Amino acid sequence: MGNYYDKRLLRRLPEGVQRAPVAGVVWSPGAFQGSYDRSGADSPQGYTDFDSSSALGAAPYSRWYFAAQLDLDDAIGSANNSGVSRLARKASRKAGVKNVAPPSGNKLLDTAQGRWRYAMAQMSSYDRVKQLALCLLCWGEAAQVRFVPECLCFIFKSADDYYRSPECQNRMEPVPEGLYLRAVVRPLCRFIRDQGYESIDGSFVRRERDHKKVIGYDDVNQLFWYPEGISRIVLNYRTRLVDVPAAQRFMKFDKIEWHKAFFETYCKRRSFLHLLVNFNRVWVLHISIFWMYTAYNAPTIYRGANSAPTPAMTWSAVALGGAVATLIMILATLAEFSYVPTTWNNTLHLTTRLGLLLIVLALTGAPTIYIAGFNQTGNVSYIIGIVQFAISVIAVLVFSVTFTASYPKLTGNARLASCALWFLVFGCKLTESYFFLTLSFENPIRVMVGMRVQNCSDKLFGSALCMYQPAFALAVMFCMDLCLFFLDTFLWYVIWNTVFSIARSFAIGLSIWTPWKDIFERLPKRVYAKILATSDMEVKYKPKVLVSQVWNAIIISRYREHLLSTDHVQRLLYHQVPSEQEGKRTLRAPMFLISQEDKGVKTESFPPGSEAARRISFFAQSLTTAIPEPLSVGAVPTFTVLAPHYSKKILLSLSEVISDSSCNRVFDT
Repeated sequence: MGNYYDKRLLRRLPEGVQRAPVAGVVWSPGAFQGSYDRSGADSPQGYTDFDSSSALGAAPYSRWYFAAQLDLDDAIGSANNSGVSRLARKASRKAGVKNVAPPSGNKLLDTAQGRWRYAMAQMSSYDRVKQLALCLLCWGEAAQVRFVPECLCFIFKSADDYYRSPECQNRMEPVPEGLYLRAVVRPLCRFIRDQGYESIDGSFVRRERDHKKVIGYDDVNQLFWYPEGISRIVLNYRTRLVDVPAAQRFMKFDKIEWHKAFFETYCKRRSFLHLLVNFNRVWVLHISIFWMYTAYNAPTIYRGANSAPTPAMTWSAVALGGAVATLIMILATLAEFSYVPTTWNNTLHLTTRLGLLLIVLALTGAPTIYIAGFNQTGNVSYIIGIVQFAISVIAVLVFSVTFTASYPKLTGNARLASCALWFLVFGCKLTESYFFLTLSFENPIRVMVGMRVQNCSDKLFGSALCMYQPAFALAVMFCMDLCLFFLDTFLWYVIWNTVFSIARSFAIGLSIWTPWKDIFERLPKRVYAKILATSDMEVKYKPKVLVSQVWNAIIISRYREHLLSTDHVQRLLYHQVPSEQEGKRTLRAPMFLISQEDKGVKTESFPPGSEAARRISFFAQSLTTAIPEPLSVGAVPTFTVLAPHYSKKILLSLSEVISDSSCNRVFDT
C-alpha cells in the first residue's frame, strides 16, 4: 500500500485544490502548508510536533500511544513491556514458575515523552507528510472503524511500522489491491455489524438482543487503551499479535480472530446504583457539609453528661463529616465493582482506590473513637481533633472537585467566567444555608433531643410509638432540612446562571430584549453579510436573489418537517412577480420581513406558539452575534465521507412491559 501511494500523494502538489486517491478527502495545499508552518512556529525549543494525531478522530494519537505503552514496545521490545509482563508473570505463577525477571530500563513517562519529541524533531518534512498521508489513507477507507478511533490509532501504528520496515521498502511489486479493506476493515466492520444484526434469508435484520449483551463501540475502543487489552489479540494459529515483530503485524491482520479479543469492558446494567457511582461528588459535597454545619450547631446530641461538649469533642464531631464523605466514596467504589468485569484491569485501579479510601476513613473516623471514649479534655485530644478536622476538610474538597473523566481545559475569559460562576453559586449557597437552614435548626434540636412523651398508650403498640414521637419528628425534620440543603444549590445555580447568561447575551449583542422588528428587518442583510458574502466572491447574482434562495430553503425545510402549513409557506416565501419594466420579473419579499414596523398590517405568518417560529427566531437572533468572515469553499480543507453507524437497540423484557406498559418504551439509539 505504501509504495503505490507514495508517488501519488507525496509528490509536489500543484496550485489550487487536488483530489487525493482517498474517497472524499479534499486536499488544500495552502491550508495544509499553513498548518504545517504554524505547528513549527508554536512548538517550544524549535521542536515541531506536527504529526498525524489530529486526523485520527477523538483520541489524540500521542496520548493513546503512551497509555497503551507502545513506546516501551518500540524502545525495548514487547518482552519488557510492563503491561505484557504482568500477564506473563500471572501465567508463570499459575504454571508454578518462579523468579520471573522484572522489566528493566528507564520507563519514566517524561523520558518516553522526551524520546517522542526528539524523534519528531529528527523527522524530515518528507517523512512527516508521508506519515500524514498514510494516516489519511487509513482513515479514508476505515468505514465504521472511524467510530473507534483508538482502534484506528492501532491500525495506523501497525501500518506505519510495516511501511518503514525493510520488507516493505525492498518490495518491488505493490501489495494486492484491496488488501486494507479485505484484511483490516472488513473483519472489524463485520464484528461490529454482527453485534446488532443477523442474516436471515439473505437479508440483515436487527437482533433481539438487549444492549447489555452487545459489545459496542466503547468496548472496542477500551481494548486498545491498555497493553493488557492489546495482548488479547490472537491470530488463528493461537499466537498473540504482540509476540509478532512490530514490522510484521500489519500483514497478519487477516489472521486475527477479533471475536476472541473483544469483550464487554463495562456491565451495562440498569440500576439505581448509577446514582451513587455517577453522582458521588454531589452526595459528598452536600451531605458532608450538612453534617459539619449541623454537628457544630447541635452540641446537645454529643455533650453526654456535661453541660457543654469539650472543644476537642466539638472539633472531632464536626470532623466526622470527612468520614461521612469517605463512606460515600467507599460505597460508590463498591457499587462500581458491580459494573466492571473482574477480568478487566480496571479492577486493579478500583482495588487501589478502595485501599486508599479505607486509610482516609481511619484518619477521619478513628480519632473520634479515642476522643469520645478515652480522653475529651486533654491538650493531646484538642490537637488531634484539630488535625482530624483539617484532614476531613481536605478529603471533602478532594472528593468534591476531582474529576475522574477527561474534559477540555478552559482558558482566558471562559475559565474566569466558569470559576466566577461556581464561586458565586457555592459561596451564596453555603452562606445562606448556614444562616437560614442550619442555624435556625439549633433550637429545635436542643429542645427535642432526649424528649420523651409520658403517660401515653395505644391499644396495639402501647407506649412504644408515642413515647418516641419527638425522635421520629426530629428525624423527619433532619431529612427535610437536608432536602432543602440540596435545593438551595439548585436555586442559586438558577439565579447566577441567569445573571451570567444575560450578561453574556449583552456582551455578544444578543438579548431577549432585542426588538422583534429589528431582528427580522435586518435579517436579509445579515444573511448576505454573514453567510454568503466573502472577500473573494464573484458577484454573479444580486444579493436579493441569493438571500431569497437561503430563506426559501429554510421555509421549505420547515414545511417538510410538518411545522408549517401550505398557507403559511406561501406567506413566508419570496415570490417572483412582474416588474415595472416590461418583460422582466422581480422578487417580492414576504410581508413578514418588511412589515414589522407597520402596526396596521396583521398577518399570521406562523401558527401561534409553533416550533417553526421558535427555530426561525433563534436563527435570526444568532445572526446578530459576531461571526468570523467566511472562507471560500475552495479554501476550506474538508472531509466528506459518509459512513453508516450501526445502532444498538435497548429492549425491555416481556415482564417489564406487562408490569407497566404506560411508562415503558423501546428506544432506538
